[in-house]
Amino acid sequence: MRILFEHMVGVLAPIDQVTKSEWFVAVRPDNFPTRSQRIVFAIQGGLADSFVKETLGIDVMPLRKRLIRAVDDPGKHVHGREDTVVEDEAEKNTAAQATIETLNTFLDT
Repeated sequence: MRILFEHMVGVLAPIDQVTKSEWFVAVRPDNFPTRSQRIVFAIQGGLADSFVKETLGIDVMPLRKRLIRAVDDPGKHVHGREDTVVEDEAEKNTAAQATIETLNTFLDT
């Protein structure tokens, strides 16, 4: 799921376009956009935050948070450590379902 997500964001939010957006503010020394910034671009493109929120009535931030969680949470299972290994089948299924639903919402948006 992480690889699929990274591929989708790579296609929908090319780095050179993200950095040219009027809302982009570099927060890293290398000026590389953060995952969060790339998610925002994938959803709203270069449109100003105020236009998206006020004119279109879309609040991007809740979806951004869900997407980051949906990508970060499975990473805990992939990079197994003593405190991150999940053995309960129901918990695994719940995590997988939440990730799939969030990525579906991302694509719908």
